[in-house]
Amino acid sequence: MKIVIAYDDLSIRRSLAIFLGDAGHEVLQTADGQAAVGLTAKSAPDVVLLDLRMPRMDGLAALRLLAAEHPELPVIVISGAGQVADAVEAMRLGAWDYLAKPIDDLSLLTVTIEKVIERQKLRRQVRDYQLNLEEQVRQRTAQLEVANQALEQKAIALRELLNTVQEEKREAQRAVLSRIETGVLPLVRQAKEGIAAAVPGLLAQIDEELGKLDSPFSDHLARRFARLTPTELRICQSIRRGLSSKEIAQADGITAETVEAHRKNIRRKLNIANEQVNLAAYLQSLDEVG
Repeated sequence: MKIVIAYDDLSIRRSLAIFLGDAGHEVLQTADGQAAVGLTAKSAPDVVLLDLRMPRMDGLAALRLLAAEHPELPVIVISGAGQVADAVEAMRLGAWDYLAKPIDDLSLLTVTIEKVIERQKLRRQVRDYQLNLEEQVRQRTAQLEVANQALEQKAIALRELLNTVQEEKREAQRAVLSRIETGVLPLVRQAKEGIAAAVPGLLAQIDEELGKLDSPFSDHLARRFARLTPTELRICQSIRRGLSSKEIAQADGITAETVEAHRKNIRRKLNIANEQVNLAAYLQSLDEVG
């Protein structure tokens, strides 16, 4: 561990340095606060021991700079017995702990250093956990946004498709009524007015006309999709699977511009006038409505 000692009393500073050096630490020494700030910036220590009473720049002034420039660096201040107010102010300014002079038991110095290092580890773990949690929240939020967009596209496509289905049903109903009026009812009237011998033939014709009413809605849908070319039907399948224009172009050996042209034709032939309707969601919704 690298430790900076800023202490103006040479004999005490050397004693602290010898004790920490014997404990296996790399120790850098300085006699004033200004030099301590520069030495810290240059050497990037793990801990700084800072006396509050020093020439040129006192410990409180040096602490302000160290806390601003190195907020994650543990700084332990050393104050005299009559400097309790200064020690309290140092803690307020960002000191991690303090020791009172004279330090009769140097093992207390070791305990204090170990304590601030442990605090530093815990703070880093908390910070890393928070960063990881924030990243997970960002990822989850992004996933939810994508899911919400997909749901919105699905809802728009379903509304458009249901509107189309309702209109096609109305058209089918009109077609049924028209066929009944023009094909079935006249035969029924002839059956009522005709002779008995002609009734079986008229009934056969009525049965034939009724057979033509089997599924005008399905016939209408079939005719609508029959307007699509084989290439457009193949592209519809790719779009329905969620492939992009670029992916479809690569698979079919055509340009993305050609795929976009096919998309426009497909929308026109399927009567999708609403530009907000997602074509893939619309094609997927056909199964649900069906």
